[in-house]
Amino acid sequence: MHAVLIARLKSEYEARGFDYDERELELVLDLILAASPNLIRQAARECAAQYAELTDTIALPENFDFLSGARTSRLNVYGVMPIDLNCDEIAFAEMLDSDLSGTVEWWHRNEPRKPWSIGLILPNGAQYFPDFVVNVSGRSLGDGLLLVETKGDHLLNSGDTLDKVLASHQRYKRPVMLMREENGRFMTIRQDANSKNAPDHIFRLDLMVTY
Repeated sequence: MHAVLIARLKSEYEARGFDYDERELELVLDLILAASPNLIRQAARECAAQYAELTDTIALPENFDFLSGARTSRLNVYGVMPIDLNCDEIAFAEMLDSDLSGTVEWWHRNEPRKPWSIGLILPNGAQYFPDFVVNVSGRSLGDGLLLVETKGDHLLNSGDTLDKVLASHQRYKRPVMLMREENGRFMTIRQDANSKNAPDHIFRLDLMVTY
């Protein structure tokens, strides 16, 4: 990456007829990266998006084996609350189950690395599997499916979360990232002008069709 950036900087100097030496190029590149610390991350993100390939997954299994005693779920696609959810994920699943408007047709836990999982590729090449897939009535994007990721506030600005909040799937578009506040309310997350993740708006089930 460093060699590519130096080569690009050199071509810009030559196109403008500027004199330069290697030491100057190194210094200028350091200054550019210091002034724009997220430039490399943005370039890697754009490169990953350019070369990402869309591949079909298999359909969800018709039946699924759950441990005996698992809670029932009103709107889970299998009628069962998955047992591997953390506290924030359980709260969100219960919120989905509470919908009486018909907005939520069904939801399921998007388990990582299954033949039917929906995944995205991050700039570092890692796979990202949002926590939930929600079938939203009236949603035109993504064949009606909305991807949702929940994050604790302590992870809001970790390295991979900064990339996840901007990640986008070619078919299902950008997942909605949510943070649960102490009062139990879920907030959508956006990345501000300083490339920091921060709460944005109160998440509402009736607005899922627009997310």
